[in-house]
Amino acid sequence: DNVIVRPNQNVNRQFLVYMLTSKAHFANMENLARGTTMQRVSRSILSHVRFALPSEDEQSSITQYLDQAIAKIDKLICKAEQAIALQREHRTALISAAVTGKIDVREAA
Repeated sequence: DNVIVRPNQNVNRQFLVYMLTSKAHFANMENLARGTTMQRVSRSILSHVRFALPSEDEQSSITQYLDQAIAKIDKLICKAEQAIALQREHRTALISAAVTGKIDVREAA
């Protein structure tokens, strides 16, 4: 299901995205979900859901912190992916060299 969220001007949009995609929010929605075949949260239940909303300055601070933390994690992921690609290239080159006889692998066995 989809729902349209129209926050007022006191809500930092990125803060709202972080809040609505948090594990805590998903857990809360799972607790509110009803249904036998397909679990869903009805509009009437959604209309009663309340959020703790910090001040605009605190929302901005939280958003900046999360943006920076995510950027660091993204850089680490990129570095790890590059290292994996380099290791795969090295493995391929090593296998190729062993198969073509450029290196002797009998001693390693």
